[in-house]
Amino acid sequence: MRFQTGNRASSRRKKQPWLSPKTLGTGLLLLSTGLMLYFIGEERTLSSSPLSRALLVPAAFLQNAHDSGWRLAVSVLDNFRAKQELDTLREEMARLQQENLELRYQLRRHEAYRDALGLPREEMVPSVAAIVIFRDNRMALSLIINRGAQDGLQVNLPVWTRDGLVGRTHKITRHHARVQPLTDPRCAIGVYVEDSSYEGILRGSEEGGHLLLTDLHLVSPGGEMMRPQPGQRVFTSGTGLVFPRNLLAGFVSDATSDKGYVVRPAVDVHSVKSVLILLNTPLREDVLPLITGE
Repeated sequence: MRFQTGNRASSRRKKQPWLSPKTLGTGLLLLSTGLMLYFIGEERTLSSSPLSRALLVPAAFLQNAHDSGWRLAVSVLDNFRAKQELDTLREEMARLQQENLELRYQLRRHEAYRDALGLPREEMVPSVAAIVIFRDNRMALSLIINRGAQDGLQVNLPVWTRDGLVGRTHKITRHHARVQPLTDPRCAIGVYVEDSSYEGILRGSEEGGHLLLTDLHLVSPGGEMMRPQPGQRVFTSGTGLVFPRNLLAGFVSDATSDKGYVVRPAVDVHSVKSVLILLNTPLREDVLPLITGE
């Protein structure tokens, strides 16, 4: 009988497993968690009951933990992005510093050219400095310079020094250019004589070394009829769209010729060592008076 009674008590305890402490503890934990999530999600106000106060403390703790974790994650992400931007800025700064060094080197080279030519330091002057590296005397004297298409040079650009006009670019390669001087018999430009109303054509002489002023004509009716005199300066007139106006080409000589007036070139092409090439830009006509001083 005692054995059967013990079995019945054991079976009675097995039929009621939900009354165990473990089950009750798990249920209370789930209930409290659900209530906290309910009040947090809906932002409901709790009463001043003991149960409400008991739930409010862990709910506030969870809310603060959630907010702190979110702020920490956002801060870490912002720091990561800031580091990436800082690395990008450092790379950009390094590239700009390298470009700055290269530009300073180019500026020093151009300043050396300008000092060698004795030119004014006008940053607005659209010109390229070049050095004469070879003189070609096969047909007529021509100059080879160390500038070409990659420097912005084109055919028929004025080549000059501080003393006056040398000639024009004739043939262009990528790194070099051939300059046709005014003394070349195949070169002819429109000019005018200072302090007079005469314009004409300035050509290279077959004998070489000097120029001939031909085809003189008055450009203003009733102008000064006095013929060109020795020592008068001859400037480009701007006709022909190659040479701009007011570049000094030469001086009227006291020598005579049956073909026209003899003009001494302003620049001795046999001794010139460095030149400037006036680029073909819309500013050329505006900045030319700054160069020539007219």
